[in-house]
Amino acid sequence: MALVAAGGGSGACARPPDGWAQFKTAYVQPDGRTIDPENGGVSHSESQGWTMLLAEGHGDREVFDKAWGWTRANLVRKNAPLLAWRYDPRATPAVADENNASDGDILAAWALLRAGRRWKSEEYLAASRVMREAVAERLVVEVGGRTVLLPGLEGFRSPAGVVVNPSYFVLPALKDFAAEDGPAAPWRTLVADGVKLAREGRFGAQKLPPDWLLVRADGGLALAPEKPPLFGFDAIRVPLYLAWGGEDSLARETAAYWRGKIQAQKAPPAWVNMSDGHEADFPLSGGGVAIAALALNDPSIQALRGASQDRTYYSSALVLLAEMAGREKGGKRP
Repeated sequence: MALVAAGGGSGACARPPDGWAQFKTAYVQPDGRTIDPENGGVSHSESQGWTMLLAEGHGDREVFDKAWGWTRANLVRKNAPLLAWRYDPRATPAVADENNASDGDILAAWALLRAGRRWKSEEYLAASRVMREAVAERLVVEVGGRTVLLPGLEGFRSPAGVVVNPSYFVLPALKDFAAEDGPAAPWRTLVADGVKLAREGRFGAQKLPPDWLLVRADGGLALAPEKPPLFGFDAIRVPLYLAWGGEDSLARETAAYWRGKIQAQKAPPAWVNMSDGHEADFPLSGGGVAIAALALNDPSIQALRGASQDRTYYSSALVLLAEMAGREKGGKRP
């Protein structure tokens, strides 16, 4: 569709590699570390969790073993069975900040749970259980009558309330944890309040979720201060996880802004400022388009990916995750 090509871009690159084999070649090193070439070759707990999840979803135990082995050796914190959020091979030490990112912890724990079931590995199941328990005990908190997920152990609580990242609520994982761990665990409450947060925590004329959200001490919601007020590179994952987690109606509502742009023959922008309505002057990535197609249940939107001008690790990962979610919603697993 010409509307995306006309929307501009950040370089004359081909569309991102879509296949799992291409993703492995481009971004997963032989030792199991997933790299982000556009950001200096760094790795994140999120990227390791995604690679583990994708490897399990594609029945690729070799890559799963390597990815988990590298993650366990390099990212597990000394004082808790959680993962340091960033590894930079250019720095000394490579892990300069041991704070975690809770979505990375959840993704890794979910991948381990799924892998333990698929390959009947008690080791994987035990590792997942330990990580789930740490998330439940240290990262699930109450504020203003809401049960929320801290983005990390440090830096997100203040007298004003708690800053959360809506895209860290990996809904299909949390629902799986609830089924696995039963009512004594906090997952059912976190799922219910997370869905409520996704419904209520939308802002601007477009009614979109922000990258960062303040849950006030009285339970009210606001755009997080000192954070850009964007529906941006984080928040585009919200409809992915809603759709994957079976909240189809809410996923469609969240993605309705994209449909409006497409129907108006305009390229959906990469981000939207919810304070002033300003939009990015370059289009949504191929990964974002794949999420839109999933959330809106409209495969024809996938045609927009052909004109996407990005070729990045992040976009490629989102394409594969959206495809995996679509397969699983259709009841198909390799």
